[in-house]
Formats: sequence, C-alpha cells, structure tokens
Amino acid sequence: MQPPMLHHAAVLGSPIAHSLSPVIHNTAYRILGLAQWQYSACDVQEHQLADFIASLDSSWAGLSLTMPLKQTIMDMGEPSNVWAEKLGVGNTAIFTWVHGSSRPRIAIYNTDVAGIYMALQHASYNHAHSHAHNHNLAQAYDGITNANAQRANISTFGTSQPRALIIGSGNTAHSAIAALSTLSCGSVTLAARSVNKAYALAPLAQNFGMDTDVIALQQVVAALIDREYDIVISTLPPHAADGLAHELEQAMGAAHQGARHAASRSSRQWGTLLDVAYAPHPTALVQAWNALGGCAVGGEEMLLFQALPQLSYMTGIALENMPTTLSEQIRQKLQEVLQ
Repeated sequence: MQPPMLHHAAVLGSPIAHSLSPVIHNTAYRILGLAQWQYSACDVQEHQLADFIASLDSSWAGLSLTMPLKQTIMDMGEPSNVWAEKLGVGNTAIFTWVHGSSRPRIAIYNTDVAGIYMALQHASYNHAHSHAHNHNLAQAYDGITNANAQRANISTFGTSQPRALIIGSGNTAHSAIAALSTLSCGSVTLAARSVNKAYALAPLAQNFGMDTDVIALQQVVAALIDREYDIVISTLPPHAADGLAHELEQAMGAAHQGARHAASRSSRQWGTLLDVAYAPHPTALVQAWNALGGCAVGGEEMLLFQALPQLSYMTGIALENMPTTLSEQIRQKLQEVLQ
C-alpha cells in the first residue's frame, strides 16, 4: 500500500525568513489532524515567481503571497473574490490540477481585506467588552454589505461613519482602504513618504464613497494630535514607524505637562490602531498608542485572520466546519513564538 500523498503549501516573498505564516498554518494542520500537510516559507522575488510555480507538482495546494508578489501574481491566474477583482492585489493562489497538464489553474483571492477588518473588529470589541466576539468570518471574506458593516461598526467603534487614517501607500494600503469601506468609514486621511503615491490612492477611497485628504508622513503626528481618528492603520514595514512612535510620545508628553492639557488628555479618545508590522512584539507604535489609552493591535492579528480563509481554500474544509477554538489556539501559539 502506498503511503498517503503529502500536500504542500507555502508563503512566498522576499524577505521571508521573518514570516509567521508557517507557524499559523502548521499549527492549524496539527489541530485539524492534517498529518499529511506541510507549509513552508520560500524566498522568491518578482522575476522568479513564474519559474517557481512552473517547478511545482500536483502535491501543491496553493500559495500565500506577500511583498513584493501581491500584484505580480495577478497576471498568472483568475481573480476569484471581490477584493482581488476590485483591487488588483492578491495574497492567495489556489491550484486546481487538471489531469494531463503540467501546470495548474490558479484562482487568486485577496484575504488581506478581511484580515484587516477582522483584526480591527476583534481588537475594538475586546477592548470595549473584555471578552471574545463571535464574528461571522465567512461573510467578511467575500465582502460585507454596508448595512451589516454599519451595525457591527456602531457596536465597536461607537459611530456609524468612523474617521480613519492610513499610513503608507503600498499594496496593504489598498486592502486597508477596502476594509475601511466595509466599516462604512466616512472619511480617510492618506499619509505616505511620497505624497504623490498617497494622492494616487485617493481615487480608490473615493470610489468606495469616502472623503479623502492627503498628508506627508512627517505630518502624521500633528494630524493625530489635532484630530480624533476612530481607526488608524499603519501599513509601514517593521521599524519604519518607530520614529513616528517616538515623536508621538514626545509631543504628547510635552503637551500634557500643564493641567489644562492633562484634563484634555483624560477626555481624548484615541481609537483603534492596527500596526501591520509584528516585529519586534509589541512594536514601538503599538506601545505608544496603548500608553495614550487607545486600543492597539499588532500585525499578527491581521495575519491570523487573513490566514483562516487561505486555510479553507487550500484544504477544502469550510470555515463553518472548523473548530470554534481554532483561532484562539493559533493565537496562543503566536504569542509563544513572539515572546
């Protein structure tokens, strides 16, 4: 009797050694009893992606894609959910192997939008209620109606049209804009080192019905002090937001030395921050935000929630058939690794 065939999946990108995706997926395989499944990390650059896929065999179920491959993959398959189609950015490639063919059919999904949405909702709800919230995961992964998003949003962010700030202008910023649209955000400030890149994002936000304004990266701290944002998303790479965190701590420390400012600090609402970076853990920006009394969460939460639909697409196990404790068990493993 032949042994059961191994099933392979991997996360691709460059650099990739820091990725937590193997921890997430291999932990899930163990919990789900998928002993014949293996998930790895492979350093692949844009010009290498086509050759890498061509080298795979039918034991491969799919791939997760991170920078700089999220747009490169779009030319190699068919957009298969609303976010991949609307944004032209994918982080998941699912293979269907046809008998007699040496190359798979590739379905491309974007689960980053749902990962950002779920991370924000989970963090904000837990901050307000101090216990877990039973989100409808399957609904989030294919797009949420404004009515449903608005009801969920009022319960977690306290308003039906949150005001948001996105820091950064890369592929994750595109997904962040889409995630804010599911939260019925009324306005978004776009901040980037290159103001021209931030302006290039504005039409996407406007197409989702959000008012936009653009600022330079060096104006972020002033904007955070002058305005109250319900949601802040930093899409900057690891350590790139450290200077912002230090500047924010210094600015708020100076502003709050007087009694008048101390009184204003106690009434100030700092909202919910998602820093998509997760190393070091916690990041400097997460620490600074929490110190100000806000609700902050690191990128490991986004990574967890975007991985769950990937797991479903790759293994064929429907989300609703997975253990209700799966995300919490994976979260515990991530915390062990990040300590």
